[in-house]
Amino acid sequence: MNNLKLLKVAILDTGVNSTSVESKVISKEFVKDSKKVNKHGDDIAKIVESQNNIVIYDAKVLNSDGLGTVKDTIAGIDWAIKNKVNVINMSYGFTHDYESLHNKIKEANSKGIIVLAANGNDIFGQKEYPASYHEVISIGVLKNKYNKSIYNSNDNADLYISLSNKSKGSVNNTSEATALATNRLIKNHNGDLHNLDKKELISVLKKE
Repeated sequence: MNNLKLLKVAILDTGVNSTSVESKVISKEFVKDSKKVNKHGDDIAKIVESQNNIVIYDAKVLNSDGLGTVKDTIAGIDWAIKNKVNVINMSYGFTHDYESLHNKIKEANSKGIIVLAANGNDIFGQKEYPASYHEVISIGVLKNKYNKSIYNSNDNADLYISLSNKSKGSVNNTSEATALATNRLIKNHNGDLHNLDKKELISVLKKE
């Protein structure tokens, strides 16, 4: 394990099966779904926990099709705040700016919670939320060490990360890039994360 201090990490996604990860998982469902399981949440959790000492707060806010409402996302963030997590990973987003979502992100930020969100895989240049909020660290993806992947919603991410050799087939998507950024943040931090400003946190994320 890289981080000595046990950190609480909320993963808002399609749900995390506790048997798919080594970390302790505390789960809460915000969306009821009778369809087959979507393993997107499991994949994200595996990347986040790799070589890290964490407790996963699993907020299932997306259904088996990977879709969800802003209401459920807000409820998931609120649950994470009440459980005093250190980090929130959101490997998805919305193309509409919701004031209610922004307000909840601001609340999390005011509590010292670091929020990382995917900049989106839409190639048509749309903004993604909450990634576009100043209080969030937005993550894009590189197709190699130097060039951005076409699978970025826009060019506004705070940091672009290469997934080369990090996942099977070097998949170019911002979901896994965000999980990898969360993993790095936990792995490379010293002391309390909330004592760092956004610029300092991004510097930590640049360390592989």
